[in-house]
Amino acid sequence: MQTGTLNTMATGRITKKVLDYIAEINRTAQQKKLAKELKKEVETGKHGTQKYVVKEGENKGKVL
Repeated sequence: MQTGTLNTMATGRITKKVLDYIAEINRTAQQKKLAKELKKEVETGKHGTQKYVVKEGENKGKVL
């Protein structure tokens, strides 16, 4: 009778570890999916992000 309870305890621990691992994989997959979907594209040329003219220094007047 004791060996039966030991096997059940051992498999219960393994099962819990496997279920925890699967839950962790699902959680990271969900985080990656949300991060990918919620990223917004940067609009070039908006708010002076394109054709910036250097105003001071040896490169004064250059367009970046």
